[in-house]
Amino acid sequence: MLNAFYAMPLNAPLAFKLTVARERRLEIFEHSEQMTLIALILAIKSRLPERDLASVAAAGMLHDIGELHIDPVLLRPGHPLDPDAMRHIYAHPMTAYLILQTYPAFHPEISTAVFEHHERMDGSGYPRGLKGGEIGRIGQIVMLAEAVNGLFEKSWHSHGAARLAVMLKMNRRKFDPELINHLVRLLNSGERARTRRSGQRLVRVGGGSAQSIGRSVPLVAPRTPHLSARGDRGTLGGIRQPAPDRSGTHPAGDGFPAGRAGCLHDWNRKRHRRAGRNPTHDRRIAPAGLRHPERGPSSLGGASG
Repeated sequence: MLNAFYAMPLNAPLAFKLTVARERRLEIFEHSEQMTLIALILAIKSRLPERDLASVAAAGMLHDIGELHIDPVLLRPGHPLDPDAMRHIYAHPMTAYLILQTYPAFHPEISTAVFEHHERMDGSGYPRGLKGGEIGRIGQIVMLAEAVNGLFEKSWHSHGAARLAVMLKMNRRKFDPELINHLVRLLNSGERARTRRSGQRLVRVGGGSAQSIGRSVPLVAPRTPHLSARGDRGTLGGIRQPAPDRSGTHPAGDGFPAGRAGCLHDWNRKRHRRAGRNPTHDRRIAPAGLRHPERGPSSLGGASG
């Protein structure tokens, strides 16, 4: 994939435009980077020749240079757009095309793909409303990568991979179904890998039973008070934890599973063991002359079991 970036044709005027985007319009530059990575993944999955990968990378990095010629105020989120402002925005693929066609190394393959990056297979795109085979192969890859990246930027944290995969499946008429299948498989495999990493850990809860949770519990718990001297499971600092509600979380509403107290109990058992204590009954080795809270003065530097 990196070889495609290295092989990407880039002359001084276009390199200057990318520098302006990076320094003055960082949102455009970062969007182009992310979109290019998605486009290259799609191109590799589609088994495009090595030479075409460089063209895909160039089209991805340069597809929004037309937006550098739009008033930044018009592109701010929530800014009201009248018909005249919408015409300016809809014209940015044509602006980029007119810039690129002046350089033979970028015309017609790369410039045409940039011109098509907002088209749709069913003819609902812009600026020309092309359909199906009227859109070039690189243009089809770039337009899907553009749409997917925009979807990720807006919805990834709230929807997640599974929801995004469903949204892609619902738009098969607008994009090449084969390309959508590549992305859906990647999203599903990434979701399965994330689930495996988080694990279905078994945590101990009150009464010695086990409960499976969908997310991992931190291996290092925060500093907490000792358990009660009786070492009761389900108690923390001598205070019994409230019973979980039907949703499996404590009424405190902190979002942790009901096994949180049991996890802290197991953690405290290990901490006591490292400190030389009996974790079963929380018997502490008291220095000579000091009174143990339950067994009175100790002798010879400790209390026997």
